[in-house]
Parts: sequence; structure tokens; C-alpha cells
Amino acid sequence: MRRIVSVWLPHFPTDLKRHQFKNCAKQGEPIALVKETGGIVRLVAVCKLAQKCGIQPAMTLSDALALAPT
Repeated sequence: MRRIVSVWLPHFPTDLKRHQFKNCAKQGEPIALVKETGGIVRLVAVCKLAQKCGIQPAMTLSDALALAPT
């Protein structure tokens, strides 16, 4: 008998980074992961706190920093 499970964890990458660097990152600061493509640095994953600040994946890093400088 085959079983299929589908799990959606939208904040897993940022939660993992926060756990890995728990001594470096402050708990109240938004976290975003970035990737440079073609000379443009874009966000690929954001935490819940960053989304509350208006930051979304696919934004440029400069636009995200304008919304949340930390």
C-alpha cells in the first residue's frame, strides 16, 4: 500500500537559519534569505515577522531594507 504525504512549511528555511544562528540573530528582528541573480539581490525566503513588515519573497534587497532597516 502506497502512502503520499504533502507538507507545506513556508517559513522552514528562515526558521532553520534562526535556529542555527540563535546566538547571533536577535529574536525580535526579521530574517530574510537572499540570492544574487544577474547582479540583482532578491529575497528567496522571509520569516513571519518580515511578512508583517510588508516584506515578501522576490523583492529586491534594497526594497526590503527600506521597509525594515534591521
